[in-house]
Amino acid sequence: MEAEKAISELTAEHFSPTFLRNGTVYGLSPRMRFDTVLNDLTAAAVALLIAAYFVGFAVAIILFVLGMAGFLIRRNLLVVFLALELMLNAGALALLSFGRVHADMGAHVLFFLVVALVINQSRSGWFVTQGTARSLEGRRRQEVSLRAARQPAA
Repeated sequence: MEAEKAISELTAEHFSPTFLRNGTVYGLSPRMRFDTVLNDLTAAAVALLIAAYFVGFAVAIILFVLGMAGFLIRRNLLVVFLALELMLNAGALALLSFGRVHADMGAHVLFFLVVALVINQSRSGWFVTQGTARSLEGRRRQEVSLRAARQPAA
């Protein structure tokens, strides 16, 4: 403080000293510097946005890879449709994290379109699997009736 007072006395037309203080160490002062607090808050906000961006994309990538593995490995039609739904949900999550980081509402609108697509895909998948099951059941009935017709009456 003594040094600041001594240097302040040297103030002239072409020389104006600026003193940088550590506000958190020295406590409140009459000329408190809030720019350091603003810098800290900005850095924390940017760190949170970056974390949200990468965490959202990391989860989306994991979901997409799981869906792709289910699509390629499984042979059951219902599981294939569930894997496709998982991949579409991963894309929707990536859209949401992108929209949040870039403050873009268009990504949120696309999210609702993807959700509508997922709903229609799951509904059509259900109808396809039910139709396949009914078709197989009908064929089994025909085979049983043909077998019964081929057997001689006793």
